[in-house]
Amino acid sequence: MFFVAGISQGEKLLKFSQLLICPNCGRYGRVSVFMRYTCFTFFFIPLFRWNRRYYARMECCGAVCELDPALGKAIARGQTVSIDPNALHFLAAGGSALFMSAAAAVTQRRRISGTAQSAVNR
Repeated sequence: MFFVAGISQGEKLLKFSQLLICPNCGRYGRVSVFMRYTCFTFFFIPLFRWNRRYYARMECCGAVCELDPALGKAIARGQTVSIDPNALHFLAAGGSALFMSAAAAVTQRRRISGTAQSAVNR
């Protein structure tokens, strides 16, 4: 008899959106919130999660900052909250690969290539 168990990292985009002026780049943009966690699986079924951390990502420049755990839990529960832009302390600017999901990386590449294309067309 054998057992299949494992530990993996996961990321979940939370249902939160807020528009504000980015403290990192100064542009008007949307803040999205996601949760990163470690998960134990048994026979490919996730049993429990731990080490939950909540992050805010600016869509305008890809900058990422860690949120207060209480604020992150409130967002995960669906409570109406707002993020104070003065309280955002960025860990990575420009979309660090460590904090970027595959979809966000593709979006940022398209945005960069579109900017380069518009510069060529001028």
